[in-house]
Amino acid sequence: MAKGCKTCKKKPELSELPEVIELDEPLLIFDSEDIVKAYYAITEKDGIRDEIKPLITGVYRQVFNEEFVYERCISCKNNQLNKFRNYIRFYLKINI
Repeated sequence: MAKGCKTCKKKPELSELPEVIELDEPLLIFDSEDIVKAYYAITEKDGIRDEIKPLITGVYRQVFNEEFVYERCISCKNNQLNKFRNYIRFYLKINI
């Protein structure tokens, strides 16, 4: 039975560990229920309530890696909403 060469079996030396990254805000992971809840909150006829805005912002940032901007024209908001709806329908496979 071949033992192999000694240099291959040599363990690599440990280098310094990377520094710990401190987050400014807690790390949140949203599930599909939170994503659908955020979508329905955006589409309410009464407008978006202030207490639900952190959920919408967090979900949108997690899914699309960009901020949901509330102060946009109706066309830009519709583009964001269509992007959100298509993600739910085609990626998560949830009928809304």
